[in-house]
Formats: sequence, C-alpha cells, structure tokens
Amino acid sequence: MTKKEFYKNIIRQTIEKKDENTLDLIAQIIFESDQAKQELRNKGYGYTGLSLLLTVQEEVPIKEKV
Repeated sequence: MTKKEFYKNIIRQTIEKKDENTLDLIAQIIFESDQAKQELRNKGYGYTGLSLLLTVQEEVPIKEKV
C-alpha cells in the first residue's frame, strides 16, 4: 500500500464512520498546507499549479547550518 492509498483509506474510513474529530484534523491539515503554499507564492517561490512539495523541493534554497 502506498502512502497515498493509506491516506485515502483514512479519509474514507473517517467519512464512513462520521468521525467529526478526525475530519476536523484532516481539514486543518489541508487548510494549513494551502496557507503554506500561498505564503511561499507571496514570497516569490513556485508558480500556480506547482504542488507544495515540488515548490519546496525545487524552489526553496537549502539553509546553511550555522
């Protein structure tokens, strides 16, 4: 099972069980991911249509360790 399938199963089970707490957590994660992507766009990273992961992998420079 891939991680994507694992997460799909969690969402499916959450909906089937009408688990409001887990649904709220999933919604919060999606909201925060969207906000993080928008914040990166506002700072000039990535472009529309690029996923959050690809934006971070391809656009955000690696921070030097001090």
